[in-house]
Amino acid sequence: MHQNFIIIELWDKKISGPSDQILGFVKIPLEQFHISFRDKQISRVLLRAQYPVISVDSWMAIIDPFTSTNKSSGEIQVFLAMGTTEQITAVQVTNAGGDLFPSSINNKTTSVIYNNEQSSPTSSVSSPSSLIEHHFEIMIESINGLRAFESMVWGESDCFIQYSFPIEHEQQLTNVNAIKPFKLHTIRTATTLCTSDPTFHDTNKFRYVLSPADALHKYFYAACQSSTPIEASIPFEVWSRFYYPNIRDQLLAKGKLSAAKLCSMTTMMEADINEKSMQSFRIPLEIVRDDPKHEQHHCSSTPVYGGDLLVTVTYKRNVIMFFNDA
Repeated sequence: MHQNFIIIELWDKKISGPSDQILGFVKIPLEQFHISFRDKQISRVLLRAQYPVISVDSWMAIIDPFTSTNKSSGEIQVFLAMGTTEQITAVQVTNAGGDLFPSSINNKTTSVIYNNEQSSPTSSVSSPSSLIEHHFEIMIESINGLRAFESMVWGESDCFIQYSFPIEHEQQLTNVNAIKPFKLHTIRTATTLCTSDPTFHDTNKFRYVLSPADALHKYFYAACQSSTPIEASIPFEVWSRFYYPNIRDQLLAKGKLSAAKLCSMTTMMEADINEKSMQSFRIPLEIVRDDPKHEQHHCSSTPVYGGDLLVTVTYKRNVIMFFNDA
């Protein structure tokens, strides 16, 4: 499945007269399935879960093959999942009921919100509604084997990591229909002494509240300005801060973490179990060279390995139940 695609063709079938004519096609990457199932141990966990691994659950553009590969000829709703027969049946049943996460979710993981601050659990309320609360914790651990410029002397400058991560717009938790697109937010770690193996241990937490029918990966890919898992990524940069002869920051290296790897963590957990999913990533860094003529940074045509950035990601989710006054 690595670097492979599913092609869906749409045809205009003629009852009589001229032959059938193709109207367009949809190209769907299978990379998320490859990432999710390439490890045997993880595959066994995924196949024991209640629901299958969902790669696509959205409207996708229909491409006209005769004009331009970038010109849309409409949209088709696609739901692409991989799992056992029981998992596929389960998701078909729950989708038919309009609730991807059934009400049998462990009550210990459920928060309760009342619209009226004066109301209480004993008040008369209508049928409960729910939202899904997603949590990501990103810990920048360290860099192994950082390689920089030949003229750079270790210990004479500081360094920090800068990266961009999707965040959610502020909204009312109870307003399910007001979910807005995510946007990328730039985060910087604290500075530390620049050596070949700098340590950061910098942690940031991110929270998203979506309706049960909304797929988190759809918002991640949109925030990364990509509709496919292959292209969507979280950018990481290694910067050095010099203090002599004047204070200045200089970009040393770049790396990226596939957004599909983060989104696959959301499908590795059983829906009825409140547990954390933790995974460590080793992100290869590419040295960035200075362009003295244009006063800008650029990566050389031949990538130069600059070490590995170690990042640990923790994901968990829970259900928020809220009630409206009767």
